[in-house]
Amino acid sequence: MSDTLKKVIPIYLFLIIYILMNVFMSFISLKDNYVLFISPLIMFLLFILTFISTRKFKLRNRDKYSKSKSIIKVIIVCFIIYYLSGLVFGFKDNIYISNIINNFISIFFVINLKEYIRYRLIAFSKSKINLFLLSSLFILFDISFFGISKYIFIIIISNIISTFLIYKVSSLTNYIYIILLLISNLFVFLVPTYNILITSIFLFLLLIILYLSIDTLVKYEDKDNNRRKKSNIVSNYSFYVLGFIFIFFMLGLFKYQPVAILSDSMKTYYSRGDAVIIEKIGKEDVSFIEKNDIIYYRYDNKYITHRVYDIKLINNNYVFYTKGDNNQYIDNWTISEDDIIGVVKFRIKYIGWPAVWLYDLVA
Repeated sequence: MSDTLKKVIPIYLFLIIYILMNVFMSFISLKDNYVLFISPLIMFLLFILTFISTRKFKLRNRDKYSKSKSIIKVIIVCFIIYYLSGLVFGFKDNIYISNIINNFISIFFVINLKEYIRYRLIAFSKSKINLFLLSSLFILFDISFFGISKYIFIIIISNIISTFLIYKVSSLTNYIYIILLLISNLFVFLVPTYNILITSIFLFLLLIILYLSIDTLVKYEDKDNNRRKKSNIVSNYSFYVLGFIFIFFMLGLFKYQPVAILSDSMKTYYSRGDAVIIEKIGKEDVSFIEKNDIIYYRYDNKYITHRVYDIKLINNNYVFYTKGDNNQYIDNWTISEDDIIGVVKFRIKYIGWPAVWLYDLVA
């Protein structure tokens, strides 16, 4: 056995012991203290061992900066598209957010150390056997640490992407990928309404996109002009897609739609020049509207956002009475189920002024 190999075997053994400890601690009552204190301490010791044993090894990728810059753009755009797809499919509450926030520092600390260890071990050996062993161990690591084995396919694909990015591009691209993965799935209050299968498919498509992008950059890395041209194409096409998504969103072609506020009838909640985000609903969802909800509806060829004052069921059809918060009296009309377009979900101050100015010009 070579001296080099002897240096990394303790790291692998330490990592295996740590995974087994995670599994064991998941069955006892001290798990919260373990996640908060003990687990980060063990990872820090593993980090020191890895640093001492592998500090002489470095990954040498040609034209690393150029590739990293282009691939980071692709990763960022893919995750933005993933999150904005909720405009089409809807959003749901993130069930993990409270637990993640409580343990944010320890989780973020452990994940960063884990990715550093991954980088150092890949730098030690880029053989296929080592890459497979690493990916397998870190898949087990994530399952044991997060305790979410039902997301096994997501964990598998995510770890393959991390290993692939470090191996082919740089550790920086992997850190960007990990941060965006955590933000889009764990550190936000609303996440796209996807099941496990759809999220797994997204990550698989991301892996394919990254492979094709890196392959394109590597293929032309010896041709300076072509490389820069291809690098721009790889990243710019992604931004074109983002641009089209933004345009479609503004046109109201998705499940969510922005609406500029043209009057002060709801001034206590929002004012003229603000904008609100509407979640479109069908007739079958009208029964879920409650008093005090703010609805967006059509009346007398006008589009209005007012608060629901009262609801009555007449001949098996809901009839809604509305009122502007800043108005003294309720509206002197009633709203039927067919008139309702959506429900107000968010408000954003001031960004509706361009639409107000345009309306005043043509009105």
